[in-house]
Amino acid sequence: MRAGGLRFLKAREGNLATMAALVAPLFLAIAALTIDSSSLYLERRQLQNMADLAAISGASAIGTASDAVKKQLQANGLDPVMMTGAYDPSIVKGKTDNLTRVWVETGKYTADKSVAVGSRFVAGGTSPDAVRVTLAKPGNLYFGQALMDRPAVSASGMAASHAEAAFSIGSRLASLNTNESALNGLLGGLLGTTLNLKLLDYNALAATDINLLGFLDKLAPQVGLTAGTYDQLLNTDVSVGVLAKVMADVVTNNATAKAALNVLGKNAAALSTKLPVGKLLGLGSLANASIGSAGNYNITANVLQLVTASAILGGKHQIDVGTGLDLGGLATVTVSVAIGEPAQSTPYFRVGAVGSLVRTAQIRISLYVGLLNSSVLGLITLGDLKLPIYVDVASAEGELKSVSCPAGPQSAKVGIGVTTGIAGVYLGNLSDPDFKNLNKKPVVTSKKIAQIKVLGIGPDVYAKAEIPLGDDVQRILNFSYSDIQNKKIQTASSTKLLGGLTSALLSKMEVNVDLGLISLDLSGVFSLLGALLTPISALLDNLLFALLDLLGVKLGQADVQVTGVICQQAALTQ
Repeated sequence: MRAGGLRFLKAREGNLATMAALVAPLFLAIAALTIDSSSLYLERRQLQNMADLAAISGASAIGTASDAVKKQLQANGLDPVMMTGAYDPSIVKGKTDNLTRVWVETGKYTADKSVAVGSRFVAGGTSPDAVRVTLAKPGNLYFGQALMDRPAVSASGMAASHAEAAFSIGSRLASLNTNESALNGLLGGLLGTTLNLKLLDYNALAATDINLLGFLDKLAPQVGLTAGTYDQLLNTDVSVGVLAKVMADVVTNNATAKAALNVLGKNAAALSTKLPVGKLLGLGSLANASIGSAGNYNITANVLQLVTASAILGGKHQIDVGTGLDLGGLATVTVSVAIGEPAQSTPYFRVGAVGSLVRTAQIRISLYVGLLNSSVLGLITLGDLKLPIYVDVASAEGELKSVSCPAGPQSAKVGIGVTTGIAGVYLGNLSDPDFKNLNKKPVVTSKKIAQIKVLGIGPDVYAKAEIPLGDDVQRILNFSYSDIQNKKIQTASSTKLLGGLTSALLSKMEVNVDLGLISLDLSGVFSLLGALLTPISALLDNLLFALLDLLGVKLGQADVQVTGVICQQAALTQ
């Protein structure tokens, strides 16, 4: 009996079965955990694929992102529950249904390596270009559901669609109709040369557009760039003469414009000043493209605007346009122009994303008008009439506020915010240093403009006037795909001159006459002024507005044109 007991204690048979019985539950638990974990991992992978596809669909139709996401998920066999607010795992955890809940956020994505990955997407904003889609559902547990609630399985996908627009701001005129010598004096003065272009030449330039990228492709070998990117070309200094000659090479559909550009190129060759091409043009993301590789983009600019902008950037900024310019035999005009320094990093023509800016130059014009005739009313004669007129135009600004292609390029929509800037028209005395100081608003004092004679003797007439125009209020101009294709020009207006410049000045004029012992009805003075100024009013207005148009500015207004849109396909981001 004792021996049998000892044998039982020493026996080793059945140990494996005993051990197996003891550890089997542990192995089963590990196996169950592995199977459930693998199942949850697979579900998460499937959700991630769907979230990525949904994000791309949403970014491709940013204006209706939620609808696009829902349709994409339904096409993949899901019955999504669209949610609002921010994703919270507790919303899904423990649910017993199999519904997939969806959160869609639109916002702005910054593709900058220096920005932390988690900070590149910012939800909200008025001009979104990216979509973040979060999918969440209760995970399936095959063995663990008796021990725990069903966990939340989630995945997030983010995609961005990059859109840019090409636009310009200034004065886009259909034609010029004024004194040729004034236009030649202005453009020639900018270029430091003498020009003899005809009005027909200016109108041909105004009617001609060129492809900007084709122009740059032709320019590159002229400055020694046979390879590289457009960005390298934008950082290259080029003379106005070379720019004009290359424009002439690009123009193929207008012989008059081509000939005028060749003349300009030849005349401007003596101008030693060079300008960085990037001050004239900005290319946005296209700047990184290889020279010659972006010919498919039809982005255009007007030749006359390019010429005058180049002349302003690379030419003289203090110009005597002409002395004794004739106004129909009724008056002579002496014209001077002062141009402010262009804003840094703000070109005249730009391709860019939302937030990109373009600006016009700050311009100040002096018109000294001498009338050749006198006006008689009864015994009163008004003669020796000289009008010192000054026009001050601040920079107008255009900002790309929105650009989207919700259903591809043909659905493109562009919004430009336009600020016309403060402008003013003045009559009176302004010293030459004050005229040239564009950092200071003009302040005029009374100046002698005429002499009144009653029976051969009489006092001098002094006057001053100021007409404020423009403001710093931003106005939004919206362009459709049709507007862009048709090269439609829209004008942002703050205030307009009513009835012409001269008549507006007359209505605002403060007249001071030192009568002494002479009794004179001042209403008669105004009648005489009106009689003298009315015949030249339209001629003077045409001259002034033509000079401003050539310089790319308007009084209290700004012309805006969108010449192209780049709609890139949506892609996943990180």
